[in-house]
Amino acid sequence: MSIGDDHLHIPTPGELYSSRVGSAITTIIEALARENRQNGGQSSILVVEGREHEDQGSTLIEFPRPPRDWLTRREKALDIARSRSGGHRKHAEALYHHALQSVPGDYDGYIFLHNAPQAVRVVRETLPKAKPVLYAHNELFRTWGPGECRRLMSDVHRVIFVSEWLRKQFHRARDIAPTRTATVINGVDVTAFQPGPFRQDAKTVLFVGKVTPEKGAHLLVRAAMQLWEQGNDFQLRIVGSQGLSSDWPLSKFERGLRRLVDGRSDVEFSGFLDRQALPAAYAAADVFCVPSAWEEPCSLTLPEGLASGLPTISSTRGGLPEVGRDSVVYFTPPHVGDLAQQLKTLLADTSLRAQLARRARARGEQLAWQTRFREVAAVIDGDS
Repeated sequence: MSIGDDHLHIPTPGELYSSRVGSAITTIIEALARENRQNGGQSSILVVEGREHEDQGSTLIEFPRPPRDWLTRREKALDIARSRSGGHRKHAEALYHHALQSVPGDYDGYIFLHNAPQAVRVVRETLPKAKPVLYAHNELFRTWGPGECRRLMSDVHRVIFVSEWLRKQFHRARDIAPTRTATVINGVDVTAFQPGPFRQDAKTVLFVGKVTPEKGAHLLVRAAMQLWEQGNDFQLRIVGSQGLSSDWPLSKFERGLRRLVDGRSDVEFSGFLDRQALPAAYAAADVFCVPSAWEEPCSLTLPEGLASGLPTISSTRGGLPEVGRDSVVYFTPPHVGDLAQQLKTLLADTSLRAQLARRARARGEQLAWQTRFREVAAVIDGDS
């Protein structure tokens, strides 16, 4: 993506493009599109018609709503079987064939395919002048064999992974040479996410994210309970829900967390907050925790906490250490006792929290979306 280029982003077909949802992909698309506009470029987003999208400064290209924007279990199985015999994933590709009909056939810019390796061949077939860039936010290739991956690599212009951990997983598991691939760690809006006042007496510990077993909120709750039983005084605030909007019902897991704390006054379940409300939640906290229990490729919440100048405890899973580096302290899930000890130390040690707060903001500024955009531009232009 050269400075000032036209480019087109394609989120998951059917996804709402709006700040009212908590989609990491939507956040990343909006940030990169904003940076491109500020550098003189034109940004377009391909979205399904009939939904209340926000253009957020970009041009929205709507495509007709398909009969459905998901695959059945049988269709997925047929696609996998066909791919293993050298064929194409025709059911998955059909979703993108439908969407790409709204793009002019002579489009010759970059097309960012977010989490959509199955769309690369479709772009090559229907938009031969375009440059398809696969943006891999997660492990996408569990059902992809080496042969299919090599065919993908021959069609794609570049593949961007959101962490080096994720990139190495791809190459190591498939014995594919590390060409046409690069890592660009996720960023943060350092203007929106700013440090709040530093308080000598730390009282609020914050979690932000999907409240699901993978994100590890239960580990933080259990660590907090250990500390409360020891007489430590602080407030735990859980921001998020199982879904990506405020209208999702409580899941069995969320109900279980509430029963675990049994109505304690020092726990607050805030539910889902949209992106505009998040900076204030960070600024009001004293300690931040990212207790991911899965191999998280690259959390968006960790850069947000760093930019907010929060002393932070992070899981060691996946790409998180690449994001936090030496600006955070770590624990290894599922060791709740380790997390409790780290939390106790931060709450008690004002000097350590002040030091980590300075490191956090400095690291957050390194991850500003302006720097992420420049790295993406260099990757696309072949400079890295």
